[in-house]
Amino acid sequence: MLRWMYDASTPPPSPPRWYCAAGYIGGDTPHVWTREEWEAQPAPARLPIWTRTNAPDEVQAGRDDAAAVLEALRALGVPPGATVAVDTETVLYRSGYLQGLDAGLGNGRLHPLLNYGSFSFVIQNALTSGGRWAADWLGWDGAAFHVAETELLGRHKIVATQLASDRQLGKGWDASIIEQSVPLWHRAFAG
Repeated sequence: MLRWMYDASTPPPSPPRWYCAAGYIGGDTPHVWTREEWEAQPAPARLPIWTRTNAPDEVQAGRDDAAAVLEALRALGVPPGATVAVDTETVLYRSGYLQGLDAGLGNGRLHPLLNYGSFSFVIQNALTSGGRWAADWLGWDGAAFHVAETELLGRHKIVATQLASDRQLGKGWDASIIEQSVPLWHRAFAG
């Protein structure tokens, strides 16, 4: 089963009533969502995102970021077991950085790591414990949803697909679908 998910650099004032809200917890993002901004989202599930598009592809750089990710997750009250995404956009991290970040998050035991980026790049990056979230802006219609569901999800360990950008939608958020099997942070855990 697939769920609708939106993500935004800054929390949208009028978000869609979808299953999952994805927002930023740190890294080289221009805006880190506050606890209040997270709590204002109506979605029952959340996906915290760490952005890193400028780290050296070295294990230690990933481990250093993992410590900062864990601190941000603790500050928000994100429970163990919830997935965290790393937004790598169009950067190729073929080994070191993603390996160190995933290891620092427990290689899926503490927090599964989901790597987000443009389709052609994310499938070249090292595989992380939570799989891949591929941006492939197919558009905003039933045909795009069908293509994502039948041709993208599952291939290359893709568990989420971003179908449309905020510009395509004319909204303050991007549209994705995510597999139900991805463990997420739920509102009941927010403190």
